[in-house]
Order: sequence, then structure tokens, then C-alpha cells
Amino acid sequence: MQFLSRRRRNRANSSIAGQPPADNGGAKPGPSAKSPSGKDAALSLEDLTTDPFELCCPVTLDLFKEPVIASDGFTYEKEAIETIIARQGCSPNTREVLSGQLFPNKPKKAEVDEYRVNRASACLDAAVQYTMTGNYIAANQLMERTVSLNGGNATIYLRWISLLESMSWHAKALVVRFFLADEYSKQDRPEAAIKVYEDLLEAYSNPQPTKLPTILFNSGFEKYELDTPGNLQCVMLRPIMLHVLIADKLLPLLKN
Repeated sequence: MQFLSRRRRNRANSSIAGQPPADNGGAKPGPSAKSPSGKDAALSLEDLTTDPFELCCPVTLDLFKEPVIASDGFTYEKEAIETIIARQGCSPNTREVLSGQLFPNKPKKAEVDEYRVNRASACLDAAVQYTMTGNYIAANQLMERTVSLNGGNATIYLRWISLLESMSWHAKALVVRFFLADEYSKQDRPEAAIKVYEDLLEAYSNPQPTKLPTILFNSGFEKYELDTPGNLQCVMLRPIMLHVLIADKLLPLLKN
């Protein structure tokens, strides 16, 4: 793994014992993290699917979830820097020995959270526009991006299912239907969740083998990040296998 090694002038000079060192940011400067407006509102697909460098961990290269400032003055994803400290103890930026003290970077967390909300909204709006122009692949990519940025909700999942069905990506739509039912359950809407599962039982009532995504049968698949349809592995199985999975989800709802 390659790490960014560029140092910044205000690194640890302002560090005081027992106080967090000056934040030197997560990575090199990049595109603005602020929500677009005016002429910037019409972001390209590349812009919408690329995150600003300053909001990403220099180790994982992903958006911060729990940013912390280490003793070298740089901001990292907490889990990533804890792993580095435990294994080698040296800063990936300066190579100095890290003290092990980590301080929450609350301003960075707030900035990332705001960015997630704004960018997810922009991606959803763009997905609608791409759908209207017939660019379903780009629309699907942006729906995935919307969910990965700020989580999903019933409205988003319903739109996504409609889009996937219009593209005949039935296997992927099947997985998103499970996400939809799970979301209804979280919202304490058992009747809506039951309806989703009952519709699936009816849709897959034919006893002949059909193509089913393998991730449905993996434990904890609800947390699985859906990949592109070409990489969504499927197998030919009899629908009874799906019925068993649905029954496992449906029975607790019916008991309540």
C-alpha cells in the first residue's frame, strides 16, 4: 500500500501535551467538497462519483467515517491508523513513531457528513435525469452511489427497483427488494415489509430453476455493497431455496 508522504509546515509544531496536534488534513488538496450551485450544479458523472481528496483517509483512500488526528498531525480513519500503530507504530506520512494518542477530528467529521448528504442528493437528482434520457447504466451507477454515500430509504429503493426492472436486471432488483423490506422493518412498518416478501413469493412461484444472486445466501448480505451487474454472481437454483430465505424473514413479522 502506498501512502502519501507530503509534509505540511504546521504539522506538529502547535501540538501541546494532552491536546490534539494541529490537523494537517487527510490527503492532498482536491476538488471542492462544497455542494455545487449555479454553473457547478451540472456535475459530470465523473465528478459525482469522485470524492474530494481532503475528505478521504490517506491510508484507505475512502471517505472518512470516523476521522481522528494522530500525533503526527495528520487525519486518518480511526480503524486504519489504529491498525498501523498496532503493527508498525510509524506514521505513514512522516515515518516518525506515533504516540498512540488519537483525537477525534469533529470539524472534519461534520464536513464529511454534510458532503455525504449534499452529494447523495445531487447523485439522486442526476440519476433521475439519466433515466429520463435512457442512460440506465449511468443512472444505476448513481443510485448505488446515493445509497453508499448516505444510506438508503424506501423511496430510493423503490426508484432503484423500478430502474433495474426497466433494464431487465432482475437479479439485482431482487436483492434491492430485500433491502426495501428490511428498511420497512426498521421503520416499524411490518405490513409493508410483509407485502414485499409476499410479492416475491408470488413472482418466484414457478418451480423451475431460475437465476438467483449468490449473495442472498451469504450471512449478513444486507451489508453487502452491490457491485455492477456483470460482477453480481448468480446460480441456477429452484425457487424453493429463495422461499426458505423469505420464510426466515417473513415469519418473525407475521408473529408480531
